[in-house]
Amino acid sequence: MFIVFGDESSDGKQERVFAVAGVIGTREIWDSLEPFWRERTGGVPYHATDCLAGRGAYKGWSEEKISSLHNDLAGLMADFPIVGNAFAIDLASFVEIMPAVEKPEPFLYCFAHMVAGACAIIGGYNTIQKTDEDRQRAKFVFHANNDKYNAGYLYSVLAEMRRWDELMADCEPLVEFAHGNEYVGIQVADLWAYEARNEFDHRLKGVRTESPASKPLSMENGFVRNEYFRSNIVDFKKRMEQVEKGPEYEKAYQEWRLKHRRNDDATARIAFISYWDVKLRKEEGIV
Repeated sequence: MFIVFGDESSDGKQERVFAVAGVIGTREIWDSLEPFWRERTGGVPYHATDCLAGRGAYKGWSEEKISSLHNDLAGLMADFPIVGNAFAIDLASFVEIMPAVEKPEPFLYCFAHMVAGACAIIGGYNTIQKTDEDRQRAKFVFHANNDKYNAGYLYSVLAEMRRWDELMADCEPLVEFAHGNEYVGIQVADLWAYEARNEFDHRLKGVRTESPASKPLSMENGFVRNEYFRSNIVDFKKRMEQVEKGPEYEKAYQEWRLKHRRNDDATARIAFISYWDVKLRKEEGIV
């Protein structure tokens, strides 16, 4: 079985950037990585923000010791055959261009894209297997703090929807939430989310520095960053407006909402518009 561990990262005030990241590996790979990870961390659940800020368990550490731990763990991630998939957005532009946005929506937007990307990777793996016995199902495990954004609800909505149910055919129907002390994979996702967010933040600021930790977490090593700048958000809003203005949209949305007994809220609309957009693009021959 594949296990996809996920976490989110943002700047301290949640004003500039936001990222949701997942790391994918088989249960055997995670079991193999765990003793090496725990040995390097001394058994202390790793949290990148606390470590690099010298807080909590890392209080009083020298900068050299802090950097050494963070960079060593990033290198350890690249040494194992896990795949990273991250989605980061220009949060300031997202809020400006979509002023009616509520606080959970940037997370849900990135979360839906990360889940779709991970499912596509897993589905791609399964399509090339010669027998059904070689196919792998997948389970999603997110950091427990992420459920404050109602991620479990969104995941269950996506799993029930046409087009999404095809995409998620190899995935378990429910997402699990856990803390870093329960799974090393949560700690790995935390580090990957931090690096994906931090590098995107540098790009927005026009800083072209590459940290020692970001080098091993490269596309060549299976770590893919999907970055949504201001122009991408403008395109997304235009596309969303086009979808919502379609004569069939509101009727289909209300029918779906009543069928699945969903409230008319941001979570439901993000889930439905993701499906509806794919449907229209397929009809137009775009996908």
